[in-house]
Amino acid sequence: GVILVLAMVAITAYQLRGVPGIMIAVDRAADRFPVLEDCSDPVGEALWSDDGGGTLTYVTAEGSRCLQLVGGPPARWPSLTMRRFPHEWRGYSSLVLRVRHRTAGRDTVRFGVRVDDFQGVRDNDWYSAGFDATPEWRDVVLPLAGQRTRWIERPLDLSDVYSLTLFLIGPDTACRLEFADIRLR
Repeated sequence: GVILVLAMVAITAYQLRGVPGIMIAVDRAADRFPVLEDCSDPVGEALWSDDGGGTLTYVTAEGSRCLQLVGGPPARWPSLTMRRFPHEWRGYSSLVLRVRHRTAGRDTVRFGVRVDDFQGVRDNDWYSAGFDATPEWRDVVLPLAGQRTRWIERPLDLSDVYSLTLFLIGPDTACRLEFADIRLR
């Protein structure tokens, strides 16, 4: 009996090991909002998850830390998703991302930005747009105010944003995107 209880305590402690880091990251995300990611805080990694065959890493490039998405075939939509941020985005008209690609032999790499509101969790609908990343840093702007979802074409609810997803669009080779700053404006 005692061994079983000790084993259960050990397993529970192991499963909860990341919770303090996530709680710290969520508090810091609220403190720096409307900045969603500036890559300055090492606990920021706890705010993101990789999905769809994408790999999340932070790298140092030219002396600055940046968020990196790596993905390629056979994955169709390699992605990174953030859900732990203040969900009230009313009062902001756009999302600005500083991005570049580090894929050899390419002038551009196609990627998308997707915003889901909580209604989208129920109706499987979202707002997204595609962009081209170049080898040089550049700012891309995703308009938010007055936008409609992709399929149902209902208004995007900026009072109740659920998630932000960054994704490669159907890469035909291994691609690498770097993001240095993501913020609402």
